[in-house]
Amino acid sequence: MNKKYLISFCNNKANIASNRNLIAKLEIDLETQEVKLSDIQLNIPESLKGNGVTGMCFHRQYLVFLLQRMPSTLLFFDKNLNYSHHSELIGLKGVHSILSHKGFIYLSVTNQDRIVKVDDSNQQFEVWSKQTLKDTIHLNSICIHDNELYASAFGEKSNELWSSAQSGYIFRVSDEKKMIENIWHPHSSFSYANQLYCCNSSNQQVINQQGVYQANLPGYTRGLHTDDELLICGTSQGRLVSHSTGVRISNKSDQGSLGGICSINVCFKSNQATKNINLSDRATEVFEILPF
Repeated sequence: MNKKYLISFCNNKANIASNRNLIAKLEIDLETQEVKLSDIQLNIPESLKGNGVTGMCFHRQYLVFLLQRMPSTLLFFDKNLNYSHHSELIGLKGVHSILSHKGFIYLSVTNQDRIVKVDDSNQQFEVWSKQTLKDTIHLNSICIHDNELYASAFGEKSNELWSSAQSGYIFRVSDEKKMIENIWHPHSSFSYANQLYCCNSSNQQVINQQGVYQANLPGYTRGLHTDDELLICGTSQGRLVSHSTGVRISNKSDQGSLGGICSINVCFKSNQATKNINLSDRATEVFEILPF
């Protein structure tokens, strides 16, 4: 039995001119435990140049990609990856993650501490806001768990560097209740089997509400999928920082030496075998993993 996934890459400035290395396809054979990655070239209007794709989702009959550019732009494709149309998200700064829920596309607006939803005419509706209109907590991923909206955030910095934000959390948007706390850079919140999961990025882990689920991954963890057979996690290059007893890999936006590798890590739950694909020839950062 084969499973297929789309992988999105972000902050890949070297490829803006060609729109190459925005996404790739991951194929996994559950019987042989072979994994294969192949490039996908998105055919989009030449006027749309971006340095990556962050969020991805299925919405109605479309596959939707969030193109990393100014303004952030939703790209709509059919399920054969033929371009249909696009929507520019005017007035929203630093949109990171997207999801489809009850007829809307929800957006985490990182640079404005907001969650917004848009309808099929691209009209915007506020869902949640910290009322700052700037990036004070680095709100990033969003997911639906128990039919409610959840989000992850780094929390506030103690100095000018994001590596100092070491008390991140996942919270329920409706009442702001924190469900998992003390995460050093949470990303990729994910709901599976009545549990919330996320990447504990700077600690190079995947965690859930019970604790550490997968550790010692080879970079800054971001991009996550788990199901009955597999755990798939992306890693990215980041900045080396000292933390207590050792060196960790923090957000690439900070200063310092680079560490870690861009990779996809596939763990087969049947026997705990792990396969790793080094993606350094394609990109430096993975953002999301979407079943395809």
